[in-house]
Amino acid sequence: MPGICDMEFLFPAVLYIVSFSSLIQSQQQSQSTCSYSIDQKGRKQVLCEQFRIDLGVSFNFNPNSFDLDTKVLIVTGSPSKPNQFNQTSNFNSTIFEEIHICYAPQWEIIGDDTFRLVSETLLVLNLTHNGLRSVNEGTFRNLSRLTHLHLDNNRIGFLPSSVFGYLTALRVLTLTKNLINNVEPRMGYQLGNLEVLDMSSNPIGSEILGGVEPTISQSFLTLFEDLPNLRILRQSRAFRTPD
Repeated sequence: MPGICDMEFLFPAVLYIVSFSSLIQSQQQSQSTCSYSIDQKGRKQVLCEQFRIDLGVSFNFNPNSFDLDTKVLIVTGSPSKPNQFNQTSNFNSTIFEEIHICYAPQWEIIGDDTFRLVSETLLVLNLTHNGLRSVNEGTFRNLSRLTHLHLDNNRIGFLPSSVFGYLTALRVLTLTKNLINNVEPRMGYQLGNLEVLDMSSNPIGSEILGGVEPTISQSFLTLFEDLPNLRILRQSRAFRTPD
């Protein structure tokens, strides 16, 4: 989701600031703030930004301590001012419709069932510009209502064949600028509603041997047999380290 995790994303007229010290575990991070506001759809959202990095102090907070009617959570930073989010507890709020967590380079692993308890309401999950190295079969468990999943600009190198098995309502999936070099057979077998797939800037294909240009793997080609509603595909190989 371009722009939604940028610092300048949204500061509407209806906005108020709360001290982040009531939401985080460490008092050493008192300069951070969260701002509540109303988004363009009339929903209450909370935007949390990390302005100061304290070395050795994790950016840990309880994601379930926000106002009960908060439907959009945004935890973000910037390349020069990343936040130190490192997931330590599951999301138990039953009304989050969107979760955006970005610019957290220390966040490498998503625990199983992290988002399972928000499965009844969660529609958008944006985890771009983090340090994620892997996703597994339990990462997106029960998220059958999710329509948008964004995993761009991480360090994901492998996708298990059933990683998206629960995402039967998914319409948009973006995985740009990762380290994915292959796609497991039938990875999209439950993604019958997918309309947009962007896997550009990944080294998809066989391994580079002796400087020979790799070719698109057969499993990647057969992926489309399971995607009857796909309208937009972006896939360009690029052998680079993600941001």
